[in-house]
Amino acid sequence: MFLEELSRLAAQMKLPPPMYQLTPIRYEIHLDIDGKYLGIIEFEDGKNKSSLLLEAPYCKRSSGIKPKLLVDNGEYTLGIGREKSDPRRVQEQHAAYVALIQDCATITHERSVLSVAQFLQELDVTLIRRDKPDFDSAGNIIFKVDSIYPFKLDSVKHYWAKKATAASDTEKTMQCLVCGELRPPVERLPIVIKGIPGGQATGLTLISANAAAFESYGLTASLIAPTCEACGERFGNALNKLLQERETHIVLPPLAYIFWVRDANVAEMKIPSKLMEPESAEIGEMLKSPKRGKDDLTYIDATVFYAATLSASGARVVLRDWIETSPKEVQNNLKWYFSFQQILDTEGGMRHFSLASLINATINRDSQEKPSAQVGQALMHLALYGDRLPSSLSYKVVRRIRATRKIQPAQAALIKMVILSRGERSTSEYEENYDMTTIQDDCTDIAYLCGRLLAQLDYIQYRALGKVNATIVDRFYGTASTSPVTVFPRLIQNSRHHLTTIRQKRNKQNSCYLDYLDEDLSKLLDCLPPKALPRMLSLDQQSMFALGFYHQRTKYIIQGQNSKPEDADSNDTNNNDIDDVKEQDNDI
Repeated sequence: MFLEELSRLAAQMKLPPPMYQLTPIRYEIHLDIDGKYLGIIEFEDGKNKSSLLLEAPYCKRSSGIKPKLLVDNGEYTLGIGREKSDPRRVQEQHAAYVALIQDCATITHERSVLSVAQFLQELDVTLIRRDKPDFDSAGNIIFKVDSIYPFKLDSVKHYWAKKATAASDTEKTMQCLVCGELRPPVERLPIVIKGIPGGQATGLTLISANAAAFESYGLTASLIAPTCEACGERFGNALNKLLQERETHIVLPPLAYIFWVRDANVAEMKIPSKLMEPESAEIGEMLKSPKRGKDDLTYIDATVFYAATLSASGARVVLRDWIETSPKEVQNNLKWYFSFQQILDTEGGMRHFSLASLINATINRDSQEKPSAQVGQALMHLALYGDRLPSSLSYKVVRRIRATRKIQPAQAALIKMVILSRGERSTSEYEENYDMTTIQDDCTDIAYLCGRLLAQLDYIQYRALGKVNATIVDRFYGTASTSPVTVFPRLIQNSRHHLTTIRQKRNKQNSCYLDYLDEDLSKLLDCLPPKALPRMLSLDQQSMFALGFYHQRTKYIIQGQNSKPEDADSNDTNNNDIDDVKEQDNDI
């Protein structure tokens, strides 16, 4: 299905001619119509030494000698070897290239191709060395005869398409798995795939077998899944195009995500920009659109949305995931995705997070730790297909929070997403789906209340003692979030002494700013008496604990920011808390 839909997509796209691909060009040799050398120029922009990209003749080659028509490297084109190249092999490569040019000139009768053939017959490499002393044989070379590029001529394109196809490794016919026709299958697919992180630099292949365990019925390489040359080229070019266009792919190592719509332009959906660079104002408008009687996108029911998750394994492409749904469902799921993650930040506004920030919330950013591929895959499935997020994501976040004893907004948002994604979605009123965006005063979940309690006790300690070497959170977060009954009774007892200190400070300063601390703690302890403290908290409960802690601490920071300027004590007190809680995630 994946290859069939890619092949169908090729008909919608403006793809290169058959057996042509975008190729980086380093040098251009100028000739006159008689094949006389006029000069050589180099394409570079300071950063990239092969800065010119052109659609040029292409063929896949491994260890064999296979020249590319009119556009190839210095070894094939001029017979100039690299430092470690075998001189005998370089001469064989050059001879094969010259023979191909001569054959093309004979069949096409193109004067410009004949000019190139004449130049090669009388080749004097000292002219190239003179004009380019630092000539790099690894760079690709094109020819310009007067004002004509021979490889761009229609007759040359037709010749190369026929020549490259005729070079099939087998004449046996088999049923193509893509088009279903009886055609000669290719032993190796003609187009390599580029743009997938972690793969071989020369490109990857979609179908390949190089060990007996993967072979059957005597079929090797790409013959294990018979594909004709035309289909192999179509789906290869279509996949490369998806991996090049900004609005059809997202790359977050080690994965690449691609998506397209049948018979429509997926770029209008702006999926990469929404997922990678979400603007809270724009997302807010998108969530409100159903209530206003309009939608930001409308597609006919006949169209289908496709998405795939790809990774690399050596020289092969791994299809990790495949989604087929409707554009309308994708739009609906995107709204739920952003509705689930929105959360109140320390500035008092609703935050939405990029896919990269959510993935980074599961790892230690200060180390060389790399995110698990399953994290991005699960988030993409929620955003596009509406699946539930696995509990393993909560575990990764909870583990990081226990290690750092700080909760970043993206971590709280990811926990919230895991919890809410398990619920029912029977309404389209996204703008009213504000569960857990801010503190839930009516929430009676024991773990959530314990998280709020720890944030309150920590804040009370700070108001009483100021900065200390090790806060309550530094010392007790891990234990409090896993076994509350072992630590909270002692912390509650100590808080009474801290509250006494605060009252004394308040009376001296004639300030009423701290009155709410007593009230907050009393209300919470009424809902959470010592006998109700749980002995152990499960993984899901630890997630609720973290969310309660984040909500309570954010509430205190916002209250501090909104306090009256004349309250000198409040101005001094909240700076440290704001610095602690407001650390923001940077995108990868």
